[in-house]
Amino acid sequence: MTEISGVLTKIKYMNTESGFTIAQIKLSKDIELEMGTDGELFSLEAGRQITAKGKLGGIKEGVKGEFHGYFTSDNKWGLQFNVVRVNLDEESRSLEVDMAVKSFLSRSVADGNTYETEERLLDFLMAELSADEEEAINSFNRLTMDGEVMADQSIGVPVIYQNSMFEAETRVCGNLYRLSEADADGLEEGEEIDFSPIEKKMNVILSESQKEAIFGAVSNGVSVITGGPGTGKTTIIRAIYRFLRDMGHLVAIAAPTGRAAKRIKDSTGYNAVTIHRLLEATVDEKTEKTYFRRNENEPLEYDAVIIDEASMIDLKLMDRLLLAMPTGTRLVLVGDCDQLPPVGAGNVLRDILESGYIHSVILRDIFRQAKESKIIVTAHEINRGEIPILENKDDDDLIFVNENLGQKALEDIIEAAKTVGTQVIAPSKRGILGIEKLNQELQSALNPKAEWKNEIPFNDGILREGDRVMQIKNNYMREWKIGLTGNEGSGLFNGDMGRVIDINLIKETVKIDFEDKISTYTYGDLKEISHSFAITVHKSQGSEFDNVVMPVNMVGPLLGTRNMLYTAITRAKKSVRLVGSQKALHYMIENNTNRDRNSGLKVRLMKLMEDNCQIY
Repeated sequence: MTEISGVLTKIKYMNTESGFTIAQIKLSKDIELEMGTDGELFSLEAGRQITAKGKLGGIKEGVKGEFHGYFTSDNKWGLQFNVVRVNLDEESRSLEVDMAVKSFLSRSVADGNTYETEERLLDFLMAELSADEEEAINSFNRLTMDGEVMADQSIGVPVIYQNSMFEAETRVCGNLYRLSEADADGLEEGEEIDFSPIEKKMNVILSESQKEAIFGAVSNGVSVITGGPGTGKTTIIRAIYRFLRDMGHLVAIAAPTGRAAKRIKDSTGYNAVTIHRLLEATVDEKTEKTYFRRNENEPLEYDAVIIDEASMIDLKLMDRLLLAMPTGTRLVLVGDCDQLPPVGAGNVLRDILESGYIHSVILRDIFRQAKESKIIVTAHEINRGEIPILENKDDDDLIFVNENLGQKALEDIIEAAKTVGTQVIAPSKRGILGIEKLNQELQSALNPKAEWKNEIPFNDGILREGDRVMQIKNNYMREWKIGLTGNEGSGLFNGDMGRVIDINLIKETVKIDFEDKISTYTYGDLKEISHSFAITVHKSQGSEFDNVVMPVNMVGPLLGTRNMLYTAITRAKKSVRLVGSQKALHYMIENNTNRDRNSGLKVRLMKLMEDNCQIY
């Protein structure tokens, strides 16, 4: 490729990991360096120069008339292609269509889908590249031959997968079949459980639904237990653990995030770890790829594995977990399938539940103490799509502040956040009530600038001693020490929250206390953390806080959803304060569209029953 102001040559090399060509990536960097603007254009091929018009008009407006290429965009596809053609030869045209397919599938996976329908892909290619059906089918065939995509019709409609997603989905289906059909060491056929010893040891009286869930867990190779807040899931985990342990089984408890693992450990009294820690994950520092020591060749050495907050597990992580479970090991999945789906692709817990293939118990009974909580009652009303009556009585643990003006709502949130043990949670990152703005304002209010506090530039703001922060990247090698004992260890995980206790301006290091685990970061390591005065609802999932404050404002349909509101409310143990408009509240409750994802796991599991256990 020539200089940025010269002629770009035809592209012949591709970066298969990113889906962009090497020349595309180079062009982006050159644009940033030479034009001082955002290199959002990734050119496919061009036979003309970037003109003065491009330099003056900006990349999006000036260059798109000269090149045919990728643009970031908010159009309905999430990708946009310039309609101007530039004499593409047959080879380049094929490359163009292939890359469009790969990019579209990558975007679809990022949106949570495991596949795209052939029809939607064709619509996209026709609309954005004027490609006909023959070109599209030829592209699918080329990419299939190259092992990059998989065309499949076994789930009822013609669909296209990224090959890695297809392999993961079919493996998950096959391994669930393997584990569920195996003879796990447990109850004999027809044997019943005497629950009285467990009830006595735990000082509880189990409901019939809880007993059913426990019986299902100890008598099946794989079982699912799901229910909303106040339905006794934690009590069930304690009972299952004790019952299996008393039978002489070695039992592990794990959760998708560090905070979720800590929460279940604190509430049950039993050790719990992250799924990544359970699988002994490590990251290659050069490639940043995650590798799991525990796998089909070196499986886990437990008789049973209990997973809490299972709704957060995406397809790829479930694949790795099941691969590491030897035949005969029992798997118990516990969670609330009405919370937000996982950040990654798939909707595993809901797919398993709705397939009817795996033994499942849905907990619906709310226990007496929980019935007295406005938080619990309101959460269940919202989950049913009902508009709650919020009277804001003095003894209510959930109140709604009707404030239509963004600035007024912001002021109320800041004031409420001053209460000890309060976490601000918001659906969106941007806007006056998004976490970026909230973190700036809350930092000023809760940890203001002072002469005795060191501070440094951080992202688009300031990092100050005393700031609340969150680890946003799994780092298995990050070392820490426990303050008073001096005990050492390693591993901090996405979602772990802490406080900045020292910024050393000379050594250029930042010391952070993660609930007694103290870790030292160089300035270069700070990309691993973000402020956490306010966090997104997605980041809060799996955690609990004494008090939760949440803005309820009009956001986009993908964020303003029922399960977003439901998930946020159920993070609170003591109180919830919702601040915003009635209109936005009603909109979120009525918007139940975020549950649907393109995933074939449910259909594949159903076919196991329909087709005499033939695995697809």
